[in-house]
Amino acid sequence: MEGIIDGFTPSGRVWVKVVRRAYGGSASWGTPRERVHVGPDRLVIVDALPECALPTDAEEAAAARKQRIAHYRKRFADLEAGGDVPSYLGTRLEALKFYHRQLAELEAA
Repeated sequence: MEGIIDGFTPSGRVWVKVVRRAYGGSASWGTPRERVHVGPDRLVIVDALPECALPTDAEEAAAARKQRIAHYRKRFADLEAGGDVPSYLGTRLEALKFYHRQLAELEAA
């Protein structure tokens, strides 16, 4: 994990803001945390890291957000053009409202 030291806990552990993970994150525990605490004996502090082609967590989240926006725009356009309404979204009007609301939330973030 690559991160930035963000403070200390009362028990002496170190808070680290996550910049990039070298593994799948904490998906088994739910959403990956932006800030974690680690024992001081587990830290390796370096001045500079070699260049890394892996995306940061923020870059991965932005890419996933762009994919969701593209998906919702496509579904919205399909519905406006008379495409099939997914049964779980109810009527055509309810489906359009759902996709419009989802797009507004994603674009505002």
